[in-house]
Amino acid sequence: MATVSFPVRALLATSTVSVGALLRMAVAVDAEGGQWRIDATGVNDESPDHRDQRPRAGVALSDGAVVLVSQPGLWLGPFLTVPAIAKPDAQSIYPFSVTWSAAPGRLPSCNRVHLDGSNFPFWWIYVAPDVTSFTLPDFAALDGIQVFPNNPQYQWVARVDRLYIPGTTINSFATFDVEFGTWRSWSSNAVPFHP
Repeated sequence: MATVSFPVRALLATSTVSVGALLRMAVAVDAEGGQWRIDATGVNDESPDHRDQRPRAGVALSDGAVVLVSQPGLWLGPFLTVPAIAKPDAQSIYPFSVTWSAAPGRLPSCNRVHLDGSNFPFWWIYVAPDVTSFTLPDFAALDGIQVFPNNPQYQWVARVDRLYIPGTTINSFATFDVEFGTWRSWSSNAVPFHP
């Protein structure tokens, strides 16, 4: 007899479909919304991405369909600590840099930095989860490009977003991933500055 192990917490319920002495299929669920199907192909994790239902019991029908009885739940976390922005400060000058820190805790999938002028995003910079500082190139010296438009009416803000997006890394993401599409958790902080 083969033993199947799950990389999970204690199981809440299991249901099996057998033909004679042979196991055709089994379904297992846990109290946190995890769901697994065991059949001839192996163990398949069928847990939903957003576990807003908490399974309480389940049964597998003879045709392979699974019926779960659930109650509504609320998926919170993982919680990301809020970034503390050290730079830019009120009178930042070139070379322009952004520096922040965060208390120990879950690493985000990536960090996104906004440099906005009067609520318009002039710069969005995406960096790895463990990066907490960067310096913009001196575009004026390179090609005469003005990094921040010289308009005294602009109110400049630097914002750091720490984003946890399951299945996303700094090396592999799409615009939809970083626009609330699949965010599980995030923290954000902003400070005004004058370039």
